[in-house]
Amino acid sequence: MHRHATYEAPLCAEDPHIMLFWAAMHELPTKNVQALLKQLMPPTTSPARVHQVLYGAKHAPSSPPAPFCLHILPPTAVAMLSPDVSEIVLFADRSALALPRYSSLKVMMDYLHHVSTV
Repeated sequence: MHRHATYEAPLCAEDPHIMLFWAAMHELPTKNVQALLKQLMPPTTSPARVHQVLYGAKHAPSSPPAPFCLHILPPTAVAMLSPDVSEIVLFADRSALALPRYSSLKVMMDYLHHVSTV
């Protein structure tokens, strides 16, 4: 999924908090990752597409599925001031999230777990 992510300037894949995010995503239980992705999909997404993104599907080699593109946005103004007490903000209409610059993997994991279970 990280290969298909896009980053809003000034973010890039090499930013330390972005690398922390991907490390946390790899450590999260599958059910939490699936719940988070489901929340990030626009409400108009077809049930078949939701299933395909969450669980994978077999496709003919001539028609591979379009990747799910996650858009990662810079932290909100509040998150810039107090990152470790700021929530991750989800934007389902844009398949995007605003990611605070958390101080550690544990803090990132805690917030990802929280946002994936609401």
